[in-house]
Parts: sequence; structure tokens; C-alpha cells
Amino acid sequence: MARATRKQILEFRKHGKEIAAEAAKAKLTRRELVKLGLIGAGGAAMMAALPERIARAQSVMDDTLTTTVPIPQSPPHTPWVDPFRRMPVADPIASTLVDGCSALGLDPNPANWTTLIDGGTNPVAHQRIAKWQPQKFYHHEVREFQHLFSSSWGTSTMWGFGDVRQPDITTTPGMVIRAKYGEPILRRLTNRLPMDHVGFGVPEHTIHLHNSHTPSESDGNPVDYVITDQDKDHYYPNIYAGNDTREMMSTLWYHDHHLDHTAENVYAGLAGQYILSDHQDTGDETTGLHLPSGEYDIPMLVGDVSVGPDYQPVFDLFNLDGILGDCQPVNGVIQPVLEVAKRRYRFRIQIAGPSRWFHIALWDGSKYLPFWQISTDGNLLPQAIPTSGIRLGVAQRVDIVVDFGKMTGSRFYLVNRAEQINGRGPTGKLLTPGTGLVQMNVGAAAPDYSLDLGNAASPGAQSTWKKLIPLPDTDWTALNNLAAQATQRTWTFDRTQGAWTVNGQFFNPDKVSAMITQQASAWDDSPKATNNKYNECWTIKNGGGSWLHPVHIHFEEHRTLSRNGVKPPIADIARKDVIDLSPSETVKVFFRMRDFKGRYVMHCHNVVHEDHAMMIRWDIV
Repeated sequence: MARATRKQILEFRKHGKEIAAEAAKAKLTRRELVKLGLIGAGGAAMMAALPERIARAQSVMDDTLTTTVPIPQSPPHTPWVDPFRRMPVADPIASTLVDGCSALGLDPNPANWTTLIDGGTNPVAHQRIAKWQPQKFYHHEVREFQHLFSSSWGTSTMWGFGDVRQPDITTTPGMVIRAKYGEPILRRLTNRLPMDHVGFGVPEHTIHLHNSHTPSESDGNPVDYVITDQDKDHYYPNIYAGNDTREMMSTLWYHDHHLDHTAENVYAGLAGQYILSDHQDTGDETTGLHLPSGEYDIPMLVGDVSVGPDYQPVFDLFNLDGILGDCQPVNGVIQPVLEVAKRRYRFRIQIAGPSRWFHIALWDGSKYLPFWQISTDGNLLPQAIPTSGIRLGVAQRVDIVVDFGKMTGSRFYLVNRAEQINGRGPTGKLLTPGTGLVQMNVGAAAPDYSLDLGNAASPGAQSTWKKLIPLPDTDWTALNNLAAQATQRTWTFDRTQGAWTVNGQFFNPDKVSAMITQQASAWDDSPKATNNKYNECWTIKNGGGSWLHPVHIHFEEHRTLSRNGVKPPIADIARKDVIDLSPSETVKVFFRMRDFKGRYVMHCHNVVHEDHAMMIRWDIV
């Protein structure tokens, strides 16, 4: 097929918005547009001919990170003038069963409660809700609103979340939900998105709490979306997987997971953080593990966006490889300023995508500074790890502790050092200094009751690093023996006919790729002996090429046994829910499926790949 001419490309771009609008109305996916030839005279070749947006993959900065930053496509903005935005914490609408039933119009008997699945057409019962009855109730709405990324710009039309009691306050990211183990909650989400919405995204949602140990009907399955003016009740029991306190999770996030439109809807703003605490990670630095708390415990959700001259978000509907923005807002603000005290802070960093990878570092204007990593993918590590940089793919989370009391200087920058020029993934080159995300200005000292993890610049021997939460399987040999007895499955993430596949197949929500027998656990009403043959050992392969895939397995955390046949470092063998799958890599993981049954999915969390069928369904029976 001949390469498209410049005239054809210009004609395509002229009509691109009209096609996108009509496609959204008809709920056509990008794959369907390609099949229908709706991308211009050149068909699929036209899409291939569109120039890659390499020029806008990185902002230009000098070494001091203090100049006005001209961004190639989005309008210019002045960095380091807007204050950092601390996300509001969600307030329960009720804190008792009686008041919750009254507030949400529920039957007083939780055993009778249902939630909608299958496109809002099928009410089903919540699993085990009578056993773990909700103690807190939330009622949030999903809305369209006007958002300000930068004071240099006008407002952008975005989607976000608001409390039903506050119709004039909507945010993206959504409110932070702070929950506790042993304190189940019920969250009702009412869809108030405009049914006549025009442009990218579909005005429907199915919110996935990544990677909560959640019943399948509340997991945000891609087909369990609800339409405008429908309610979706999400039940989060907040229990330890298998009743094992070592399975504790801390930093989670929630985001839309709509079939074929996840990338668009998350890009439009449908994401937020969910934080869990227990007797170990208490949320109070005077107790438990004594980690920084209160105003010194700061969630940071990092996005990636481009806007046009009218400040409206731009989404390339025909890019099937990966969408890269030219601005990386943190908590919805581009290059904000955070005032910090001279003491320890906990930063909960979350990568929202859709496709950009990050290498997070701390820069003081001349060098990179060490800090402590205390978690991976929302799971506290067995011990704190000193580091000066962490690579993160889409959906990955990391909690870090920065001790400004031990640092010389008064101004620091959280930066992204990863060079990425297209949807394949980072090139492997680390930029100096990188793209500035947040400026941190250090003020006076403040009282600090958190645990002193030591000096990350000279941490001493590994045996001295502070202990956190032990892993469930501490005997490495015994864990590998369990894996050898487990059910073995292999999944290859690859390209087929120019599209994304798992084991050569496109996602079909009606096809069950694996039937998994539920593992016994201490939560079972009739406890029975664990049968090791019900454990799962999966081999995840990258089919080749130079593509990277952040592979996410819903519901249960996994342990990484090997990467290309070699035992990985401690941050990789700890509990995780995203597999950083580099080109041609093979990764072997082990996990158990406990406590709930139903349908779940595994997919690439470069959500453009997910939307183009790089996903499988598996069921627990």
C-alpha cells in the first residue's frame, strides 16, 4: 500500500474530530474504525502514516528547573507557581448499618442487597456481605466539570468524582478514600455523565479498585459498566487475603475499566487513590510501624496529558500503540509547588497512564539524592530499601520516605528521568535532570514522631535496614517447591496482525481462558486443608519486539519467582500486582486465589493495549 500523501494526512486531520465524535456516539472502538475504513482514504496505511509525536514527549528545562517551559503542542505554562493540591479525603455519608440503609435506600438486611453487572442489566447479590457487613457508606457521583491544570491556562472539560451532598464540587483525581482493615465499606457511584457527550470517551463507567481483594461483582469488570443515571454499588470488605495479616496492602487506586474505552475514560479524569491501614501501618506515626502520617503522608497521582489551544484534552483516537502527553500533572496540577517541613515525609506515588513510564528521582539542582523505598505496588516491603531512582510503569505504585531533616538545601524537585518517545516504552536512557513534576521548598523544622529509617545516603549493611512487614512465604526454597506443585499456565503478550493479543487471541469477554479452583483459606466458613494443587504458577512472556508491557493480574497479589530464569531483587520478589515485562522477557509468578469467586481479568496496563484486546478473562470457581 502506498504511503499516504501530506494532502491525505491533512484531510484526515481535518475530519478526525468529526469521526471521533460520531464514533463515540455509536460506541465504536478504534479497532472497529480501522476495520470500517473510517480513518481516511488510505485505510490502515493512513493511520500508519501519521507522524509520531516524538517532539512533544519531553518538556525542555534547564538544570535549575526554574524557567518558563515552552511545551511543543500544549500551550506554554509557567512552572512552579501553582500550589500543590492535597486531594480531599472522602467523608462517609453514614457510619452505621441503619443510617447507611436509610441514606442509600437499601433493605435493612444486607443479604438482600444487589449490584448491577453486564452493562447495567443484571442485578446480582454481593458475595459474603452478610458475613462482613459494611460499617461505612459513601455516595459519590461521576460528573463532567471544568478543571484547571495550570493558572496559565483556561479550564478543561474533564470527568471526575464528587460527593452527592456537594453538587458543585467535583475533582480529578477523585477524593482519597481512607479505609481500614476490618472495616468494610459500601460505595455507591451514580453516573451523572452527559448522555449526549461528544468526543473521546464514553459516558459510562465501571470503576476498578486496583488491586483490592474484592468480590468479582464489585471488581470493575470491563463489561460491568453502568449508563447515565444508573447506580453501581461497590462492596469493599477490606479483609486480608486468606486472613493473613502479612497480605496487608496500603496504597491502592481506583480507575475506570470500561471495555475498549479504559484509556479514554481514565485520560478524561476517572481515577483516584484508596488507602488502607491496619494495626501495622496505622496511619498514625505514634503507633505501629511509625510511618509518617497526617499532613506528612501525601498521595501523589501522576498523569500524562496534552491539551489543544482551547485547553481541551487531546486524545489520538487512532493511536493503537500508546498515548503520550506532553504534561504530567500531579494530583491534577502541572508542575506545582509543595511546601514541606524539615522532617520525614511519606509520598505515595501512583502512575495513572495511559502509556508513559517513569523513572522517579529527587534532584537538588546538581545531583540526585537518595531516599527510602518502603513499598511496591501498594504492598509494604519486608524492609526499607535505600535508592536514588525507581522505574514505574502504568498502574504501579511506590511509597517512599524522604527525610528532609537529613538533607542540605532548601529546594528539591521530584523528576521523571525516563526518556520515552513513543508507545513502545522507555528507551532505557535516563535524562539529566529529567522532567520536573513537583518542586519542594523546605521550611522550618516540625515535630517528627515517625520511625527514623537511617541515612539513605549511607545506609550501612542490609541487615540494618528497618524491618516492615514480613512476606507470607519467607522460605524461598519452600515457595519454589509450592510453585512446582501448582497448576502451570503460560501467557504470551504479543502482536498479531498489527494488534495486541494474549496467546494469539483478542479479548472476548465471553471466553474463559482459565478456570481456577478456589483455594482454601482461614476465612472459609468450613475450614479445610489447603491443597497445593490449587495454587497457581503462571509464566508471563513478552512475545518479542521492543515493546514493554506492564501486565496486571486482578484480585490477588503475586510473588515473582524468576525473571529470565534468575531470582530477582527484593523489590521484585515482594508482593506485587503489576509485572514489568520488558522486551523478550519471561517472568514466572506464584499466587493463590482465595475467598471470592467469579470472573476477573489479566491485561496489559498500557491501557491503549488493553483497549485493543490485550486482555484475557479467568474465572475462580
